[in-house]
Amino acid sequence: MFVALATTLATAIVAWPWASRLPAAPAVGALDEPARLQAAATEDDRWRPRPDQLRHERRILRELSALGGAHAWAGRYVYSDGYEGARLSLSPVAGAQAQLLSDVVGPDPRCDYALRELADGSLRLIPLHGAEACSPRVPTTLRPLRWGRRHYLIEAGSESDFVERIAQGLEPRTQRISRGGFARRGAPFLREGDELIAAEGRPDLPENLLLRLE
Repeated sequence: MFVALATTLATAIVAWPWASRLPAAPAVGALDEPARLQAAATEDDRWRPRPDQLRHERRILRELSALGGAHAWAGRYVYSDGYEGARLSLSPVAGAQAQLLSDVVGPDPRCDYALRELADGSLRLIPLHGAEACSPRVPTTLRPLRWGRRHYLIEAGSESDFVERIAQGLEPRTQRISRGGFARRGAPFLREGDELIAAEGRPDLPENLLLRLE
């Protein structure tokens, strides 16, 4: 036994100079860290507003300022359930821009649209480059809806869903955040600031739908 132990010790002493020359084992994940940071930065840049998007936003805001709130549907609208939401700015000439809002996942992308008013009064948002990032939270066909001095934009064809929201007490909301989410059609955009305006009378909806509220 003593001979075996001595032999092992002698072998280790002879091998020690060579072992000291071996490269150190790389730290796990250390080489991947710069690549991970680069990927994260690229993902952030993906949603950072582009110069053309910022110019589009400025054109919309200048037009809204010139209109002074007198237009039938132009303005800045928002819908939020407290976790996710969207802000929609639109004007007759400059078009529209949407920005998704999220307290859960970021960053928040923007989407640009050209705008066309249809014969029935609804609005068609024509997606420009990259606008698919905002689908389906931003419908591409919207109906302006008035409720007294309040201005809403709802997805075209979702009037029945809007009535259901009224029946459930989700509308008229008195704050920007609504308890209803985006899972159902009819999640309405409300013009910013109109949540502070009392909803007088009845909403501009077909009579047969309003009968469900009686």
